[in-house]
Amino acid sequence: MITLDALLGLPPGGFAATCDDGAPRLHPGGARLLPFDNQHAQALLAQALPMGQVAVRGLLGPAPPSRYAGEGGQTDPARLRQLGVEERQGIVVHGVHALSPRVSDLCRQLRPDPCTLLRSNLYQTWPGTFAYPLHWDTHGLIALQLAGAKRWTLYRPALPLPLPGQTLERSGLDPATLEAWGTVTLEAGDALWVPRGWAHAVMTVGAADAPSVHITVGLHRASRRDLWALACEEVLDQLSADPDFRQTDGESGPAAPTLAAIEAAVERARTLLHTFAAPRPFHLLRLGGQIELRAGHPAQDQRRSLRLPLREEPALRAFAAGAVPTAAIRPALETLGLLD
Repeated sequence: MITLDALLGLPPGGFAATCDDGAPRLHPGGARLLPFDNQHAQALLAQALPMGQVAVRGLLGPAPPSRYAGEGGQTDPARLRQLGVEERQGIVVHGVHALSPRVSDLCRQLRPDPCTLLRSNLYQTWPGTFAYPLHWDTHGLIALQLAGAKRWTLYRPALPLPLPGQTLERSGLDPATLEAWGTVTLEAGDALWVPRGWAHAVMTVGAADAPSVHITVGLHRASRRDLWALACEEVLDQLSADPDFRQTDGESGPAAPTLAAIEAAVERARTLLHTFAAPRPFHLLRLGGQIELRAGHPAQDQRRSLRLPLREEPALRAFAAGAVPTAAIRPALETLGLLD
């Protein structure tokens, strides 16, 4: 079992105590704990991959997808190799955890709680090129160097704990005003933690005749804003059942009964926040006169959700408290992978 603490050379519980508020951390040799290496990465790149998950970029900009497209919406491995090896263009495979059982298993092992989503990308680039230009991420990430070397130039947060959409490009900040923190070079086998909001530029270095390969594992955690949005989703759905709430008021403003309903809804949202904040395998929402079972991250992982009749809510809440699931809810729990 590989843990975040072991990967980053921290004592037990060390990552949980510093994940968002701490500084970047380099752990030489941390990536040697991985259940795969560069040979596995190269085998993956040699396969036909979904076109929507692959991007190729050279010194002059992105390569047209037509240059590496194959049949059936897949890449052509020979054409991708031509670009990535003979022409030395950079290759990015997004969502590699969905393509490799080994990477998927690593993400499963590293997941700190049921409300954190782990997403992984694969990067192959050549010396003298940027693996990625200057930017910050709205989630923390671990870089795992499999081959070659990359130099990471890191900057202190100009916008602490940015939310999705709050990027460097949209911030209006002059990149020249960012406060440099330092530079670290990852060699094969090293691991680096970059907290959310820390800007970084990644340059490929090392021997000119070999590419640099690394995998990133991004940790997408629910923010308070996410939880408020989730609570408001249920509250707005309930308010929408009130004809008075659906009125178009023009300049008159909302009627007093609606204001009272809104005040009650805010209190309901506050109550829901306490429920959603606790890490758990799934959350329950009352939407559209049904009960929605949403597994994983309460706000971001809506693809893993099912709706059941509202009458099943007591059974679902009993299951959440540890009771044996009833026959009526068992199929939904099995579909979402919530039963052992």
